[in-house]
Amino acid sequence: MLTFLLIFCAAFVLRIIISFWEISEARKEIKKIGGKLLWIDDIRDPFLDKEGKVPKEATEIHWVLKYHQFVSWITENGLPDIISFDHDLSDIHINKSTYKEKTGMDCAKWLVQYCMDKDLDLPQFYVHSANPVGADNINGVLNNYKKFRSGQ
Repeated sequence: MLTFLLIFCAAFVLRIIISFWEISEARKEIKKIGGKLLWIDDIRDPFLDKEGKVPKEATEIHWVLKYHQFVSWITENGLPDIISFDHDLSDIHINKSTYKEKTGMDCAKWLVQYCMDKDLDLPQFYVHSANPVGADNINGVLNNYKKFRSGQ
């Protein structure tokens, strides 16, 4: 009877160890799938996500509103795991004077240059812009760089 009890306890302890290992591996997979999201948008609050556009795999959200904040964030923190772009980052993009407000397209172009300079792949990206032409342009720049990196 004592032998049976020892075998039972050993099996129970082994099962607990295996369960902890499985949980640890699952957490590693979650980290691989999701991660830091850099959200560039001057209006839509990613924490409210009223339109359901925040990527579900995002586990940590960083919100920037303007081009210079986007550049600063990446320069200081490196590439996030995911970036979601809006195109129109201001109500007025071209002023009558010589001032031109930077858009999500400018962010995408800067990101491609940054990745080229550092020999990096792009992070996972989304474009959540309501501007269909701007969204197509951003996707075009980013997808062209992905093709270039993959040698196609």
